Amino acid sequence: MARKMSWLNWPLKHYSISLLIVAILFILGIYGMYVMPKDEFPAFTIRQGVVIAVYPGATSEEIEEQVAKPLERYLFTYEEVRREKTTTTSQNGMCIVMVHLNDDVNNKDEVWSKIKHGLNAFKSQLPSGVLGIVVNDDFGNTSALLIAIESPERSYRELKQYSGDLSDRLRRTHAVRKAKIQRLQAENDRMEAREKLSIDIQSAWNNLQEAYKQIDIARSSVASSKENLRMQRIFYGAGTTTMTDLLDAITLFTQSESQFVTACATYQLRVAEYKRKT
Repeated sequence: MARKMSWLNWPLKHYSISLLIVAILFILGIYGMYVMPKDEFPAFTIRQGVVIAVYPGATSEEIEEQVAKPLERYLFTYEEVRREKTTTTSQNGMCIVMVHLNDDVNNKDEVWSKIKHGLNAFKSQLPSGVLGIVVNDDFGNTSALLIAIESPERSYRELKQYSGDLSDRLRRTHAVRKAKIQRLQAENDRMEAREKLSIDIQSAWNNLQEAYKQIDIARSSVASSKENLRMQRIFYGAGTTTMTDLLDAITLFTQSESQFVTACATYQLRVAEYKRKT
């Protein structure tokens, strides 16, 4: 207990030394704030990637035996692949391998390029039903800067052109890896609505034309059946045809008139629909 108290009493007895130590630590802290490396967007290496093999129609068991195991064994031939953290998932028609690289890998692009070229050659060893092997190692891209462009005086076409020019300029900057333009949702909705309206109007016009053609066809059918009925009545009066033929002619004439009325009603509906669309 006395020894513990001695350690507590020492800073009090030698307070000048204690103040000196505190001052030195304070100065070192301020100095460290200035010399410590700082970066608003620090660079870091993502050492994970996904390898996907697509085998349509295969069951999960077939995927496991024919695709997953051979693919996993091939990936493990690379020294840069971290085996204990690499996992494989087999499901119907697809095999997914989450590949982790070793922590000492600095140039991951070179490693993934080597793996991709190797997998292109390895695909020939898999069943012929495997459509392809897809490798995705681009997990490190994040949005660092969002630029919004708006103007109450400029049209969407002008804003679109200006945003395209700005995107081209940003791509020339060494620090910018990717630049993507996302326009206002209102513009997209407006363009989609305009396209849909144009399609609807064209469809209504086509229906209107088709209805008008059906009227001409029905009118010709009425005229033809009417003439046929007239001839059948003459033939029946002369005794050269039967009552059955005459009744068939009457039925045909009635049907053609009914079709003509239906065509006229359909035409009126198409006219109303076209006016409503326009």
